[in-house]
Amino acid sequence: SAGMLGVCLTAIGLIGVIKATAEIETLCDEILAANSFLYLGTAIISFIALRTPLRKRAVGLTFLVDVLFCLGLILSAIACGLLVMIVL
Repeated sequence: SAGMLGVCLTAIGLIGVIKATAEIETLCDEILAANSFLYLGTAIISFIALRTPLRKRAVGLTFLVDVLFCLGLILSAIACGLLVMIVL
C-alpha cells in the first residue's frame, strides 16, 4: 500500500506536467488523489491488524485491507485508462 501511495503521488505530478504543457483538463489527478488516501488508509489498517492482540479483530481487519486494496487497484486502472484516452 505504501508503495502504491508513492506511485499515485508520482502520477499526480506527471499529470500536472502534462496539463501544464498540453493544457488538458482531466479527472485523473483527482481520482489518483482520492486513491492515495485509500492506499494510506489501507496501510494504516494493515499496521493496526498486525499489532492487535485479538485474533478475531485481526481477521476482520485483514479482510477490510484486502477489499480496500482491491478497490484501490481498480481506481488506479480507471485513472490509467482515462489518462491513456486523453493523451492519445
